[in-house]
Amino acid sequence: MPFTLVINVWKVFAILLEYSCKSDYKLMISEIGTLHSKDKEQVKAACDVMIEERNEQLELVKENMYDMERHAMQYETEKANAVKNNLRLEAEYY
Repeated sequence: MPFTLVINVWKVFAILLEYSCKSDYKLMISEIGTLHSKDKEQVKAACDVMIEERNEQLELVKENMYDMERHAMQYETEKANAVKNNLRLEAEYY
């Protein structure tokens, strides 16, 4: 948004220069606008790449969480079975 304000100020300045000096400054203003558009597109492309990388990392973390939860459930089941076996063996022993 602030860059738009700068462009508008330069346009007014160009009009005043044209009026006072009888020169064509519109080309300079359009070049500034074009450079700004190119810079804006480059920044947007860089941001899109970073967002894509973060999304890939998020998916990897979600997969790892799912695997860890699955392993935790398996270990809880094995622990419960071990406790049952211990209780059974104690009951048989006594």
